[in-house]
Amino acid sequence: MSSSDHGVQRRRLSPDQRRAELIGVGIEQFTTSTYDDVRMDEVARAASVSRALLYRYFPDKRTLFIAVVDEVSDRMLEKTAAGIDPMATPFQQARAAVLGYLEAYEQYPTVARAIFSDTVASDPRMVERDHAERQQLSSIVVRQIESINGRRLDPPDDRRLSMVATAWMGFIEQAIHDWVHDPVLDRAVIADTCADVLLDAVVRIPGISDSAKRTMIARDVEPR
Repeated sequence: MSSSDHGVQRRRLSPDQRRAELIGVGIEQFTTSTYDDVRMDEVARAASVSRALLYRYFPDKRTLFIAVVDEVSDRMLEKTAAGIDPMATPFQQARAAVLGYLEAYEQYPTVARAIFSDTVASDPRMVERDHAERQQLSSIVVRQIESINGRRLDPPDDRRLSMVATAWMGFIEQAIHDWVHDPVLDRAVIADTCADVLLDAVVRIPGISDSAKRTMIARDVEPR
């Protein structure tokens, strides 16, 4: 073992293990303190590593924060996916997905506020990350709608569906942004509204079959 510049003994870990450990400490720091109050030397001290080692993995606080957001987002997606009942109606599934987002942001309120702050949100790395995540999630929505429809849509309806799914991601982000800064609306109301916005737009796409439309406007699972 080798000593850090804080006078503590550092455990030998693989690079992946060390990075994961530092991200874990970062989550704790950004969850208990605001973005501006988190200091890299405190992160290093909490992780029992030298500042030099911390900066080797994360050259600045913004880089560490983006890694924290990635990890929190992965956890959120896993939890949300696990909480969606495959036997539920499309409305119930969309609603559950939005509730999963809201619960995750409620669990990490300071991280959520930092994500939506002007200084962090405008960072090119955050913009790129958010764009990639939005594309990934919109693709999932498109595949789910196509599965309900029983086939892929023909042009230009396929492009319209893609546009709706991508725009819905933006709608959710704005709804969560407003809720994070002023949580006046109940989470259930936000989830209901977001689910309605998606399905109301989808059923208006000409290529969606009548049977798929009936499925998507149903709020409750029909008795068997």
